[in-house]
Order: sequence, then structure tokens, then C-alpha cells
Amino acid sequence: MERLQDVLAELDDIGAQLGMYSPLHEGRMNAPKKMGELRRFRDRQAVDNTNIVTLAQGPAGLRWIPGPWIPKEVNRHRERSVRQYRYTVLQPSDISRYLERLDELINDRISELGKRRSCLRKWNLRCQSAKFPSGNGLRGTVLLLIHGQWSSGQSVFDQIKSSSTGREFVRNAAENYDYILSFEHETLSSSPISNAADLYIATQNWKGANIDVVSHGRGGLVARMAFELLTTEIEPRKMVFVGSAMDGWGNAYSKGLLDTLSFLINLYVHTAKDPRLIRSGRASLGLMRIFGSIQSRIIDIQQTGIATAMLVSGLSGASANSRDISRLRECATNVDLTKYYSFTSQFSPEANAGLFDWSFAAPQRDYPSDYMTPTFRAQSMGPKAKLPEENRRVLASPTTYFDKYFADEEVFEYLNEVLMDD
Repeated sequence: MERLQDVLAELDDIGAQLGMYSPLHEGRMNAPKKMGELRRFRDRQAVDNTNIVTLAQGPAGLRWIPGPWIPKEVNRHRERSVRQYRYTVLQPSDISRYLERLDELINDRISELGKRRSCLRKWNLRCQSAKFPSGNGLRGTVLLLIHGQWSSGQSVFDQIKSSSTGREFVRNAAENYDYILSFEHETLSSSPISNAADLYIATQNWKGANIDVVSHGRGGLVARMAFELLTTEIEPRKMVFVGSAMDGWGNAYSKGLLDTLSFLINLYVHTAKDPRLIRSGRASLGLMRIFGSIQSRIIDIQQTGIATAMLVSGLSGASANSRDISRLRECATNVDLTKYYSFTSQFSPEANAGLFDWSFAAPQRDYPSDYMTPTFRAQSMGPKAKLPEENRRVLASPTTYFDKYFADEEVFEYLNEVLMDD
């Protein structure tokens, strides 16, 4: 309960920056008055363009409800409302700018860049970083990290330095590479192909460098699009995909979006020590404003999830059905797959039952998976291109889910083996 109250206070502060106000902050809301107040002033044509999302708590955990709390649901779900957020309904023309603001709250490096929405950062042995000039000619060996969805290089390195095996990996990398770099980019307001274009611009003068790439989650699509679709002049020596759906994502970002957002809030509450999940919690809250705005026009929850994913470029561009993913499938047959390596986990909700009840969203998941990326999508680049069996690894631990890879010792053992044991 104490952790939940801390999380609610954090969400209240983030929500206020996104125009989502809890009762504590609602007085700051710059929005039309409530319908009853407007009608008392004889404005009978007035339309209330505000809405509410509710965070409810029950035996299965926390759940987002796109609308006000309805007390009669207490008996059906044995839930209670723990927080409601009021917001002005977003118009379609508002969504792009809103997503840019959400990306800035997820990755604070984005807000430092002004109109340029991506950058490279150089990391040292203490997992501290500094901005690295883009477009400069580069020689030597480079380890390039590309972070995943609603993430940043900082959140990945925070996880890496939290364990002795992670810190040892950084020391090994510093001995084997001249540069350790990360590619910082927007993941919600920009599609993977747009991120890939920025990465191409940043690396186009690296023809004299030997590059190894480690990408996490959605970052795998960015890496593939940059080095397969946009340029063949720069060819990485090795590409390692950590929990990446190289064939695009399925329903987790569309039909099951509401379950996914509820799932992220539960992780945020119950894994408080993981800095990576702070950003996931912010993304969950922020995307609920878009979901609720669309649901006010589309009643069906599943159709609302599909419409939301279509309007969020970072989600629609990563869909297995997108045209960009189709292009990747077409060019996959021309790629030297012996240079590609992937691994995913065999996550089991049953093995993590002590954390919270994972079953509430289980029907939306494909198994085996890491609870976001189905294993078959992490091992295949299309119907005619599957990674060699010796280049595929499934982690032994059933407790590693999609946001926990860089806290798993086996991940670093595999990275050392692939990248530094030549």
C-alpha cells in the first residue's frame, strides 16, 4: 500500500505535465466548466469536452478503465477506484505534439535537443554519458546500443550497472571497443523508419569504422531499417537483437493495448527499484489520455485499441502489418544471417506469481514469449528468413520479462560470448 501511494504521487506529478489532473491538481486544469455549471448559466448548447480515466485496484492487480468509476462494478470485479484523472479530450490534430511531449518525459535527452529529436551519446566505464557529435567521420571499433520502446540509453545503462556482471561487461567492452555509443530517439511520436533515417544521418560517415550493434525490443527494427533498407555502405560486423520482434509486433500494441497499459502500471508499482519501469509507467499513463480521447468517439474497447495504435506512429510503424515491416521481409533474403544473433526469454507468469496476478492479461499473449515479444517473432525475419539455430538463444530463467533483460546475468554471458570472445 505504501508503494502504491508513492506511485500515485509520482503519477499525479507526471499527469499534471500531460494535462491529466487528479483531484489534488484538478484546480489547475484550464478547461471548460462542467456541464452542470454551464447549464446553470443558460448555455444549453454547451458540450463538455473533458473526460476521465480511472485506475482501479482489485485482486488481480491494477486496471485502467477509460471512463469514470462506476460503483456497481465493485461487486462484479471486487475492485476499488484508487485514482481518477480528468483531462481535455485530444483532437486528432493535437496528438502528434502531445506524443512529442510524452517522449520528452520518457527520455529527458530528447528535451535537450530542440527540433532535432535524436542524438548519439558516448558512455564511459562508470556508465556516464556525454553527447557525441553526429555526422563526424569515425574510425576504429564501435559498440552501438539502440534502446527499445518508451526507453532511453540511460535506463538501459542504469540496469547494466546495477549488477556485477553488467559492470564487468562494460569493462570488457571498454577494452575491446574504441567507442561505446547509444542512439537516443523518440519511440512514440516517431515511427521506426523515421528513427532509422536519423540513425543513417548520424552514421553515414562511419565507413571506416567496425561496428557491432546491440538493440533491445523495438530498437531491433530501427537497426534493421537503418542498415538494411537505408544503406548498405555501412555493414555492421554483428547485430545482436535482445527481445526484438524482428518481424514486427502482433496484437500487444493494438487489440490488447488496454491490457498492455494496465500491465505496465502493475510492473511500475511492483518493481519499484527498476529505473527502466519508471518510463513504462509514464508511457502507460500518457497513452491512456489518447486511448480515452478516442474511446469517447468509439465505444468498442478493442476497436479503440486498434485506432489508438494507428494514431501513435511509434506503435503503428512497429506493427507486423505495416508496409515498412513488409519491406524488411522482402530484403531479409539478401542479408547475411550468420552475422545476426537473437535471444528472448521463456517468461512464465506462474513463476512470477509472487509479484502480482499476471493472468488478467494472459489471454492477449502468445507463448512462449517475454510477455511482449513472441519467441517466434524474435527468431524470424520473415517467412523465408530465419536466424541459424546456433545464433538463437532462449534464456533459462522464467522470470525475465521484456523490460528486465539487462538485469539478467545470462544476457551478459551471451553478449560477451558473441561480441568479445573472438
